Amino acid sequence: MATPAKRSAERGIKPKRTGGRVSYQPPGPALHANGVGGSGSLERPRAKKPEDQKTTMLHIRVDEKLKADATATLDEIGISLPEALRVFLKRVVRDKAFPFRLEAPNAKTIAAMEEGRLLSARFSTARELFDDLEKGGGD
Repeated sequence: MATPAKRSAERGIKPKRTGGRVSYQPPGPALHANGVGGSGSLERPRAKKPEDQKTTMLHIRVDEKLKADATATLDEIGISLPEALRVFLKRVVRDKAFPFRLEAPNAKTIAAMEEGRLLSARFSTARELFDDLEKGGGD
């Protein structure tokens, strides 16, 4: 399988090193997005980043379903998964803490969780559970 560098070389695209990163630009004059050089220049405009900071790639492994569910939920909110992760990381840095509380369950919560497990084990269907609740059972 050809690497991106080999594919670019085959198409006549030469590598350009900038700050330790390699980018590939096609041969010929660089034009602005509208296809016309600005101010008589044929120089490619530089992408602006917040405070012109360098960025780095973050790779994480998550369950496919978790990613799909999170992406769908974030789409409803109107934010992308990468944007949500950037917000999360910015809050960690700003607050110097995790942005929400993570706690081990206390004794009362553990007891309620165990009660829920026992309750669900008593019924083989949801209908049986609801019938029992309507009768006033489970007390």
